Amino acid sequence: MGKKLKIIVPVALIAVAVVLLFSLLFGNGYKKPIKNLFEALNEEDADIYYEDVVPEFFEKKAKNSSESYKKDLEESIKSYKKSFKKTLGSDIEYSYKIIDQIKLDDDELESAQKSIKARYDKKVEVKKGYSVAVKITIEGSDDEKETFETFKVLKLEDDGWCLVNGYTGFGYDYSYSYDDYDE
Repeated sequence: MGKKLKIIVPVALIAVAVVLLFSLLFGNGYKKPIKNLFEALNEEDADIYYEDVVPEFFEKKAKNSSESYKKDLEESIKSYKKSFKKTLGSDIEYSYKIIDQIKLDDDELESAQKSIKARYDKKVEVKKGYSVAVKITIEGSDDEKETFETFKVLKLEDDGWCLVNGYTGFGYDYSYSYDDYDE
């Protein structure tokens, strides 16, 4: 009994450590696209947006719509930031805080799949999803403004975690409602 216990305890401790490490590294993956969105806004960088925020099929649709789709997005971000200079001052920066998150149920995940199919003509498997409430602060040199938005963050089979609707305040509409699809 003593030898078995000496073997079982270290194996169990290693298993617990692996589970904890895995959950720390991958348990909050749904937050990453939100973080990357605000990085893209602050850096006025369409590459971050298309590579780390939205699914690949969204970029393909944007690319088919305009050859200068990345430049168009960056210009929209700059224009939106410029619109705040009158009221908030220069050096506009975005920050955010996640207020709440609600795991999407199976019906909502299925609805998201159908909406993506209807809007993008792309069949995807939605593995998980969250509705994430976020407080957004837009800060300038003279003042700041707070607003609240809700993001739909989905884990797609081929794209990982990405935003599929949410903040459109920088003048580039990629949002849609799950109600866009009617059975």
